[in-house]
Amino acid sequence: NERRRKKQEAGLDRLETQLRGDRDPRTQTYLRHLRELYRNFQEDLDAGKVSRSARTVLVDVENLFRAAVKHLEHSYHLWETASRMSGDPKRTMLDAREQVVQEVQKSVEHVSRIIEQFHSFRVKEDETELAKLRQELDDTMLAARRAEERVAALGKSAEYDISEFE
Repeated sequence: NERRRKKQEAGLDRLETQLRGDRDPRTQTYLRHLRELYRNFQEDLDAGKVSRSARTVLVDVENLFRAAVKHLEHSYHLWETASRMSGDPKRTMLDAREQVVQEVQKSVEHVSRIIEQFHSFRVKEDETELAKLRQELDDTMLAARRAEERVAALGKSAEYDISEFE
């Protein structure tokens, strides 16, 4: 478990270094915020501040965290590809990247709200609140999946071959 965390942190450190290259402070800020939220939530779990019944929420938080990180990686690759292009193809790539960055922003805000809500009713151990929280996370994961599909569709609908510009 500790080895997995160190590997994850090393990967996130590499991503943070890459994101510095895109000259968009939002991506770095979102990654740092995600990491902090996730780390604090994980610490609460490790310290026993999270009840057994609420641990299922952790799985959903982890899934949303990973999806947001994947989107940040994708935004970097879109930026990298766009930087080798010009004209309309470049604009198309940058527009697709902007959509991905906006999805990451929404995910970060949602994770933050979910964890805040989670802490506010942690003492109550109210099962209906936990069910509501799980549903919100499921809905967010579905929205993230749809956004990913839209971004993938944008890339497929291009009338040019990206390799021509590399």
